[in-house]
Amino acid sequence: MLARFRPTARQAAARGGVAGTVAGAVLAVLVAASHVAAGLAEWWLVVVVFAVPAAAGAILGPAFVGESGADADDLGIHRAPANPHALAPWRFAPWRGIVDIRAERRGPRTIVAVYLDSGAVHQLAAPYDGRLLAGDPDFERKLFTLRNLWETHRSWEVHG
Repeated sequence: MLARFRPTARQAAARGGVAGTVAGAVLAVLVAASHVAAGLAEWWLVVVVFAVPAAAGAILGPAFVGESGADADDLGIHRAPANPHALAPWRFAPWRGIVDIRAERRGPRTIVAVYLDSGAVHQLAAPYDGRLLAGDPDFERKLFTLRNLWETHRSWEVHG
C-alpha cells in the first residue's frame, strides 16, 4: 500500500454528529407531539431526546465513517475495502486507465474526482475538504500525493 486516505477524526465526528442531530430532531418532534397530545409539559424530555442522539452520533461517528476512503498502490486506486456507504459502485481504477485526477467542488465540499479513459468519473470518499469540521488541513498534500502517484505509474500512450 503506497497511500491510504480516510476522513479525519474531525470529519468523522462531524458526519456522525449530523446524523445524530437529524435522528434527535425526528425523535424530539415525535416526543413533543405525543406529550402535547397527552397534555404533558415536560420540555426537558424533548431536549434530552434531541441531545443524546446528537452527542452519541458525534462520539460513534468515527466507528462508522472511519474506513470509508481510498487506497493507492502500484496497480491503481482502490475503494476502501470496508466502505458500505460508497457513492458509486466502483472498486478499482488502474493507473493506466486514469486520464486525470482533479479537485472539484461538489456542494459545500471539495472532493477528488478520478476521470477514466472510459468516460467514467469516480468520486473518492476521502480525501475531501469542506467547511467547519469537514475541513482537512492536509487536503492539498493528499491531492498532490495522489496526482504524483498517478504521474509516476501512468502510461504515456496516446489514447485514441
